[in-house]
Amino acid sequence: MGIKLVREAMSPVWADLSAFARVVLVHMALVAHDDRTADQVPRLFWGGHASIVMFTTGVVEGQPGYDAARKRVQRAIAELIKAGAIVRDHSGHGRSRAVYSLTTNTLRLPVENYPVETVENSGRGVGSGSLRGDTDVPLEGTLMSP
Repeated sequence: MGIKLVREAMSPVWADLSAFARVVLVHMALVAHDDRTADQVPRLFWGGHASIVMFTTGVVEGQPGYDAARKRVQRAIAELIKAGAIVRDHSGHGRSRAVYSLTTNTLRLPVENYPVETVENSGRGVGSGSLRGDTDVPLEGTLMSP
């Protein structure tokens, strides 16, 4: 089924996800198809929450602890959506299943929400003319500047 998708899900890019969310992502990748065929859409998880609950916790609907396990899966799915690993294509209603697209192949760059570091330019080998010694410049090569 989705061994290419599993490889993407196990990529270090997704290492900041919680362990449980990553297990959910791997399960979704296993179920989804890697490639398009005449009757299969690639990167689409259609298994629904019940299959994720059963795979990740071993609890099936009707057993004690199912509701708590289902809520845990819902939290993990929300984490995956927020991280950009999946996109909800269809919300499950009643007996219909939720459907998600796996977006684990998209470029995911870290975003820093604090100002660029600056350093006072002392003029020692850093440019010339009006730039020397009178402005602050971003540190080159840091995560916060190109």
